[in-house]
Amino acid sequence: MYSCLKQNNKDTMKIVKSISEFRVLRSALKNSSVGFVPTMGALHEGHLTLMRQAKAQTEVTIASLFVNPTQFGPNEDFSRYPRTFDSDCDKMIQSKSVDILFAPEPTDMYASDFCTSVVFDQGCFLKDQPEAKQRPGFFNGVATVVTKLFNIVKPTDAFFGQKDAIQCIVVRKLVNDLNMDPIVHIVPTVREPDGLAMSSRNRYLSEEDRLVAPVMYQALLKAQSYYVESKSVGKEIRCKDLVDMVRNDLSQHKNPNYSLEYVSLCCAHSGKILDNSLDPLPPGDSVLSAVIKLSGTRLLDNVVLN
Repeated sequence: MYSCLKQNNKDTMKIVKSISEFRVLRSALKNSSVGFVPTMGALHEGHLTLMRQAKAQTEVTIASLFVNPTQFGPNEDFSRYPRTFDSDCDKMIQSKSVDILFAPEPTDMYASDFCTSVVFDQGCFLKDQPEAKQRPGFFNGVATVVTKLFNIVKPTDAFFGQKDAIQCIVVRKLVNDLNMDPIVHIVPTVREPDGLAMSSRNRYLSEEDRLVAPVMYQALLKAQSYYVESKSVGKEIRCKDLVDMVRNDLSQHKNPNYSLEYVSLCCAHSGKILDNSLDPLPPGDSVLSAVIKLSGTRLLDNVVLN
């Protein structure tokens, strides 16, 4: 494990692995503004951008590193999810953006008699969300761990990436419904030079699959550009037409390792699904999302329409 002796260097961060120890440290921060970036590790430039944003906007930056078991389904990749603690620590230290890393043990977060979870009402917006349908229980797991982390860390501000668009809507809904304190900041997706959204799961892609992966963003970007151009000349575009445009684009690829899981459009604030609406896109921000699979690796992306 990462040597805590490195913490003696004033340019490094404190690493805390128990909730009780963290709470002592947190109480000493008193009224400082605290920016929080929750992660599951396997860090990339997207995570580091969130941390730099937190550093720029708050007095103290705290990141967490915890692979949350409650958000993985029985057939998902919890056991093989990358665990790269030492290199993650090095990246955070080199970024000079994180003051405290909270890396709790699973048994500390979920005791053997743990039995309390945050569960979304069956009638809420998630009932129609394809991401929730494809991953039953996922958002309840996210909401539970985020609630626990917010209760422990007590941030004034929390930072999440736009790549996980539905998760962002869920977190904002959670904070609003349960009257939590943090201000939620959504930071634009960080991308590779060819447009692929940075993700911890990209490392699973073969060289061949990696060449195919950017097609999702290209299709989303094409629809976004078409929407912007049409809007500029006063042409109305139906919600369904935008979804169909992306779906048709992504359905043309015949790579044997490739499959399209879904394309969807929703309100960026309420999460209301607009996929089959024959009406023009409503005022405000909307999120056009897609998910593809390459050799079993699930990739998701989105663009914002406003």
